Amino acid sequence: MEMEATEIKNETGAQQATQIPEKLTQQQALQVLVDAARISQSKGIFSLEDAELVSKAIKAFMPPTNEGPIPTTV
Repeated sequence: MEMEATEIKNETGAQQATQIPEKLTQQQALQVLVDAARISQSKGIFSLEDAELVSKAIKAFMPPTNEGPIPTTV
């Protein structure tokens, strides 16, 4: 796989050298999108409704777990 060197800003805003592949697999592309959504959410970029939609979209790609739903008490 061919790689292109580039500099990007990390979560703290510092410049960081990284290798970006020329092509991504579908799994890699999905992971990039999930990571971008999580970083955006951590910075408060999404409205509550947008955050809910992004969360549902991410969960649609997550493998099912054997754990049931987390019980809640009110």
